[in-house]
Amino acid sequence: RRRNPLSFLFSKQRRHSIPRKAMKKAHIPTGIFGVPLEYAAECGSVTSTGIFVPDPVHRCMDEVIRRGLSVEGIFRLSGAASDVDQLCQQFDTPPAYGKCLDLTKYDIHTIVGVMKKYLRCLPEPVIPTAFHHQFLQAAMDIEHIASLAAKMPKVHFDLLFTMIELCAHIQRHQHVNLMNAEALAVVLAPVCTGLDQSLRDVLTIKSPTIINEIVQSNQRWTDLWRAMIEAHDTLLTL
Repeated sequence: RRRNPLSFLFSKQRRHSIPRKAMKKAHIPTGIFGVPLEYAAECGSVTSTGIFVPDPVHRCMDEVIRRGLSVEGIFRLSGAASDVDQLCQQFDTPPAYGKCLDLTKYDIHTIVGVMKKYLRCLPEPVIPTAFHHQFLQAAMDIEHIASLAAKMPKVHFDLLFTMIELCAHIQRHQHVNLMNAEALAVVLAPVCTGLDQSLRDVLTIKSPTIINEIVQSNQRWTDLWRAMIEAHDTLLTL
């Protein structure tokens, strides 16, 4: 069944992080790719802002900030598929789930590829489908978007905050990495909303009406993501 291609961001909720010991102790599946975000966050790492984020995002983000912000086409260009798959498998292996991996031997496009693959595999996208309509209705109202994001489940709020934070770092180097807000939005909008699969399905869909709906939805999400990335200074301080 095709995922609803529609949704969406944040606020003061991030200042009230839930300690690891206070999280619901549930059985953690063998592997963190393709399982609910709650499980992966529980065995993830704490960021500098005090929130728990799955390691395929946290560790890859740290590596990008450390040595990848000046890499041209970051997020747009792909790493070698074999390297991405190998690294994903290591991140997906208990009990460390990638905490001890040496990422310095991988190129930045491969590292970002792991992050994107993890986000695509989430059974519920970064922006939960239940919030899609409300976010799209908010249009470019950043304060409204922030208030909606604060109502999302905390693990989704934290991950969305983390992605916007990474975009902020990339934006400060856009003169060398050539990834402005529009370029980042084109990549992240479908990945973080679950629309990515629908876009891949377009080639097999014969209904012009459905194809048009998917394309229009993608454009609306791209516009929304561009607005959020451009307003990152405001969003990250709310």
